[in-house]
Amino acid sequence: MTREPRYTIGQLARAAGVPTSTVRFYERRRLLRPDGRTEGNYRVYGPASFERLRFIRAAQANGFALEDIAALLSLRDGTTAPCQEVQTL
Repeated sequence: MTREPRYTIGQLARAAGVPTSTVRFYERRRLLRPDGRTEGNYRVYGPASFERLRFIRAAQANGFALEDIAALLSLRDGTTAPCQEVQTL
């Protein structure tokens, strides 16, 4: 049985090419959240979090505001009805 890779906040930040402060900022903005905590209370992230972080960075690089990115992520997560919202963005 193969386990998914798990990242600490530092490993996730390095893999995505951002400072750890950026990951924490996205957490405060509720764009990203850790998948769990270790017994030592360190944040841990899985591959889906890495892909989400890459999406956030790519969307920002293409001119999307954080509010728009949050809306896109809520559509992706299934928390908002998509049609009109996506067309608007």
